[in-house]
Amino acid sequence: MSASPPNLFMMPWFPRDFLAATRGWPLIARAIYRELLDAQWDQGGLPTDPAELRALVGATPAEWRAGWPRVKSKFVEGPDGLLRNLRLEEHRRKAIQIAHKRAEVGRHGGVASAAKRQANAKQLLGSVSSNWSSKGQPSTQLYSEEAYEEGAGVLGEYLRSTGA
Repeated sequence: MSASPPNLFMMPWFPRDFLAATRGWPLIARAIYRELLDAQWDQGGLPTDPAELRALVGATPAEWRAGWPRVKSKFVEGPDGLLRNLRLEEHRRKAIQIAHKRAEVGRHGGVASAAKRQANAKQLLGSVSSNWSSKGQPSTQLYSEEAYEEGAGVLGEYLRSTGA
């Protein structure tokens, strides 16, 4: 497992849960909440200063005053001094576990694929080398007079059978 966390490009989103948790909230409060969840997913945590949070979501002072009182209970301050929504962090832990499992499966598949390519290359080199003489020169076996005559015989038979 890698020491650094994987890049989590997608956040699990459960609309029904979000709507149930915010039913009856003013639109601006739901918007602030969603913006903060998205920012937390991207940054890992949020500042505690309300002015920084307001700037982060792009709310006007009036919008912030209307929405933040509903939203702030959804975030707790961690030991590192950052705000986090605990449920979102549960989803992050699960997403990291899944990403690590997928990376491990990919590594195993990559090793198997590399072994297969290497075996195919050895097989190909073996068949190519059989067309070379012991002196490192191309074999003339395929271009022998005998092979030519066999081919001419087949061609002649074909031409006679077609009336050409």
